[in-house]
Amino acid sequence: MRGFFCLSNSLIWGYKKDEIAIDKSDKAPFLITNSTYNLLKTQDELALFQGNQNLFNLDPLFKNTAEGDYHLEEKSNAINQIPKLSLPIDLEGNSRSNPTDIGAYEFQ
Repeated sequence: MRGFFCLSNSLIWGYKKDEIAIDKSDKAPFLITNSTYNLLKTQDELALFQGNQNLFNLDPLFKNTAEGDYHLEEKSNAINQIPKLSLPIDLEGNSRSNPTDIGAYEFQ
């Protein structure tokens, strides 16, 4: 039995060339059913991710990952990428703008 997987408003970024990979075999336990407004680091741009307002391999420009600061820099590729306000506040309780930034924190 397969599970269903929804990925939205996520930043998946790191040092590897593929930070997210999907097993495309028939034995894969999950099926992606909805994937929108994500910034993903992957060389495997699957059809399930394409055409759904996802961005690929663009550095999100976090402020300081070495210190655990994942707020966005002013020139981040994740800023103002979601045209319709989906969540009114970010992880810290700050109001989101419209359009909204991808990820947990709205650029302030």
